[in-house]
Amino acid sequence: MCDDPHAVEVPPLQLNVIPLNTVGAAQVHKRIDILGVVEDVGDLRQVAAQTASEPQERRDIRIVDSSNTKLQLTLWGDNAKNFNVSHGDHPMATTSSARSKYDCFFRISEELVTCRLCEKTLKKSKDGCTGNMRFHLKTDHKAEFSKFVGQQTVQKEKQEAKARADNSRQLKLPFKRTVDTNTSQ
Repeated sequence: MCDDPHAVEVPPLQLNVIPLNTVGAAQVHKRIDILGVVEDVGDLRQVAAQTASEPQERRDIRIVDSSNTKLQLTLWGDNAKNFNVSHGDHPMATTSSARSKYDCFFRISEELVTCRLCEKTLKKSKDGCTGNMRFHLKTDHKAEFSKFVGQQTVQKEKQEAKARADNSRQLKLPFKRTVDTNTSQ
């Protein structure tokens, strides 16, 4: 209890944390909350970004939870730069993230990436990225990858279109009255 008269009440943080050993079963592109103890912090590195003209800063961290499952997370930009944890410190870390469309196609270990479709193993690039595996998937497994990504894209586009339609039908006003914007005057 704080007796400071100028204190601001902070609303409780609402998380729906799932165990790390269930992340693989989470739906692709659906946001999930994870919580773990930081086990290892990688060095801050500059990597060439695929979508930006200038290099991006990147830092990998590894967390572990009560299921004894370890998961590597990648921090980018200011998050990577400002993650100020010394090697040997073990703070709690939480994040809300979404699984990538690539996650179901490969397994990642410390230095290697293994394709789940053909069991081909590749080394991670020098900066720790998995671009070489994504290239392998797009070239050697083009049909399977395109079919999967196409299905995911269609589902996501349908969800986004429905959300846009729902939002355009009703305009909520601050005084608890709803106006239907689809009716003609």
